[in-house]
Amino acid sequence: MIPDNENLVIYEMIFELRCRQKKGSEFQSFFEKIMFKIDPSFIAIKPSGKEGDWKCDGFSKNTGTVYQCYSPEDLGKSSTASKAAKKVKDDFEGAKIHWAKEMRQWIFVWSADGQLPPQVLKTLTTIEADNQDLIIDNWSQESLWRKVSQLAKNELEIIIEFSLNLAAAPETTAIEVESLLSYLTRQELEPIQTDLGHIDLQDKLDKNNLTPRVQTLIKNAMPIVKIVEDYTRRHPDIEYSGIIAQVLTNKYRSLLKENRRDSNAIFFALINFVSLEKMTQDKFFWASIGIVSHYFELCDIFEK
Repeated sequence: MIPDNENLVIYEMIFELRCRQKKGSEFQSFFEKIMFKIDPSFIAIKPSGKEGDWKCDGFSKNTGTVYQCYSPEDLGKSSTASKAAKKVKDDFEGAKIHWAKEMRQWIFVWSADGQLPPQVLKTLTTIEADNQDLIIDNWSQESLWRKVSQLAKNELEIIIEFSLNLAAAPETTAIEVESLLSYLTRQELEPIQTDLGHIDLQDKLDKNNLTPRVQTLIKNAMPIVKIVEDYTRRHPDIEYSGIIAQVLTNKYRSLLKENRRDSNAIFFALINFVSLEKMTQDKFFWASIGIVSHYFELCDIFEK
């Protein structure tokens, strides 16, 4: 059974996080996991000594497709983009040599945010124009998600290593909250002015265009928000809550600098940060939502 549309919004955000987290060989392994689910004829290629992988990170027998993965730290930088363009050209030319008889299609799989830089797009366009006997394509995060989202719910959850469990929300306790808050207070801080004035939650949810499903998650976490509020209010260090607010505000601003403009993606990136990347553990997932939701009301994370 494919997840309903509301849960797919949540799963898409988690999928995007997974793509952002995985670089280099980790992203290739993630891609392989996806392909094994969507293409029974897919074969993963592992490097062999000095000869490497013959410019092929995976091969589909049914379609004669050679896949090449690329997941740099920042494809938006001009230096990285130039290297990526050269890699695309070298990988394709190498694949033509090693897989001349088998290759009917060549696909460049990339995990960077946003769009391809012009250097890479130009290289791909040139390759396509010069090799009209082959199908040339590129798959982005969005391309991969469109394929993954068609999988059955249990298979999708295996890939993203996450399962949404609403029943775990009321089971979350101060133990999980305290553990995560303690982690946040140990982070290095950049001095900023943080306003802890309380504002109307619904107004802020609406202003930031958080989807109804994300809003439902926040509302389900309101009992945990109360735990966070009680814990921080009673803490003997009067600066405790302000420190946490600073950490979250700094993280929020760093996400904006990464050109993450989608409020839902930022919300889940903050949850992932707060949870110590333990979102697969139900109680830590809900504790993280409770913490982010509490400071969502109180400080400069998201627009007021």
